Amino acid sequence: MTPGQLRHIGLVACSRAKAASAMPARQLYVSPLFRAASSYAESRYGHGPWFILSPLRGVADPDAGLAPYDLSLRQLSPKRREA
Repeated sequence: MTPGQLRHIGLVACSRAKAASAMPARQLYVSPLFRAASSYAESRYGHGPWFILSPLRGVADPDAGLAPYDLSLRQLSPKRREA
């Protein structure tokens, strides 16, 4: 990439529905909407620059190992979501 070029990345919101055990983030979230959005992100961006917005991790790499947790983006205050 040369200076001045725009770089596009994909951001996919996590989901409340999660698998029962730790696994890569791309597999942890199991809602139909997350599956559709992550499939689109993978087809658009490949295994490159797309990330998952997580209230626990902030911006998570899809291949990062995550354990299930009980927190959603909607539970965060607007200030915390913005941060």
